[in-house]
Amino acid sequence: MPIDQQGLPSVSGHVLAGDQSGGVLVVAEAGGQGISAVSDRSGAYTIFNVPSGEHTIRGYSADLQLTPASVSIAAAPVEGVDLAVSDAALGTISGSINIVNAPGGSATSVVLVVESTFSDTFVRGEVPRGLRTPLSGEPDVTGAFSITGVPEGSYVVLAAFENDFLVRDPDPNIAGTQIVTVDMASPGTDVTLADSFKVTEGLEVVGPGFEDAELVSGAPDLRWLDDSSEDFYTVVVYNAYGDRVWCLSDQMSGCDGPNIPGVSGQAEVSVPYGGPLEPGMYYQFRATSWRAPGGNPGPISTTEDLRGVFFTGGN
Repeated sequence: MPIDQQGLPSVSGHVLAGDQSGGVLVVAEAGGQGISAVSDRSGAYTIFNVPSGEHTIRGYSADLQLTPASVSIAAAPVEGVDLAVSDAALGTISGSINIVNAPGGSATSVVLVVESTFSDTFVRGEVPRGLRTPLSGEPDVTGAFSITGVPEGSYVVLAAFENDFLVRDPDPNIAGTQIVTVDMASPGTDVTLADSFKVTEGLEVVGPGFEDAELVSGAPDLRWLDDSSEDFYTVVVYNAYGDRVWCLSDQMSGCDGPNIPGVSGQAEVSVPYGGPLEPGMYYQFRATSWRAPGGNPGPISTTEDLRGVFFTGGN
């Protein structure tokens, strides 16, 4: 964590939900931002490094409605903040996806992220237990989907989130590509999303970080498979704090260099990383393919949300 977020007070307590007490995502929320923990088997939880101020403590899990608690954080830890079961009704979020231009992927999944934990940089956040379809196993969503047992709260709905060779279509100019937020403020709310999620084949990462975060000993080559219809590529690298630390792109201000020329006819694209390598820090690269008909660039596809992570040794 950044230095200014370390050493702050904690909030602790128990989820009081019988057999459902363990594995609940507990979030301290204030000003639209959340800091989270997960309860242990007994329901005990501790949220560390909570900034001072007024916070609402909420618990999130499928098929479980909990009464939130309010706490005031100053300089000392706050204990005994218990979350009891509420008899308020649960809700449902339904919608559909539309998979296009994806010969490498045929089915995906949909998850609900608690909005207060969502990172605009990484386009991901905390997914409570059970707020996913399918609940387990291989992705199987090819059209309509429904997530039931949703407790009160505000959620970001993400399709094609896991490593399934599919990504949300990055073109912002067509319907179904925008980030969707659903406010389940009233108990028993049933929401049907107006637009289908556009999902397309992702740019396949070669390395580093195809399957897991990968240890590198020096500046790596960032490599991904070629998109057959691109005119050029851009690449961005973020550190674990969400800071953009390096990029090659004419599409973004403050980048180090121009777009990466298309390489149609070659199997893969390879770009030497030219950014920092702080010992112990984690990084993620994200590549995007672009087409520029008539000189008007538009994104085609990107590397997947959870791939392309690398780190260096040390503390």
